[in-house]
This record gives sequence, C-alpha cells and structure tokens, in this order.
Amino acid sequence: MQFDDDDLEAFLDAFDARDFTVKLSGVSVKTVRGIFRRRTEFVGQAEELLLLPSLLVKDTDLDDVTRQHTLTDSATLKEYKIYGDFVPQNSGFSVVGLVKK
Repeated sequence: MQFDDDDLEAFLDAFDARDFTVKLSGVSVKTVRGIFRRRTEFVGQAEELLLLPSLLVKDTDLDDVTRQHTLTDSATLKEYKIYGDFVPQNSGFSVVGLVKK
C-alpha cells in the first residue's frame, strides 16, 4: 500500500528520522531524511547472511541516488557507502543498505 507524502513525513517524524548528507566524490549533492537501523539482515552475493546498518528513506528521495554516492549521518558525522540495491518496501519507502566507510 502506497502512502501519500504527508503520511510518509509523519512516519519519519514519529520514528526520529535523521538527516544524511548525500555526497558524490566528496561533494555534497543533497540531504535525505531517514530512519537509521544499526542491524538489518541482507543476503550477500554468496548467499550468506549479512547484518549491516541501513536507512529507511522515501523512494522519491532516492530518485537520483546511486551506489556511487556516500551518506554522512549529520548527528554522528559517520560516513557510509551504499551496499547493494535499494530494497523497496511497497509503501513509499526503500531500505538502503550501508557499510561504514
């Protein structure tokens, strides 16, 4: 079920979403807001189970973001590389896998 933008924003507000600066080659290109999770299960290339941090972000905020971009948490200033493909949640959000840089 897709939610409208007001619903998505309310969800982000309710779960203390944080700002992440999106960079390409070290240059800031935009800011996205998302819900950070320290441990999310992903299946790796060799079918192994990986526990990685992730970010739940609105699909529309990811329109021009690729795996070449990095994300910097504005609260902690930790920088992350994007891991794998975005995982759509069929709600207006996608999960972005992260690897600490």
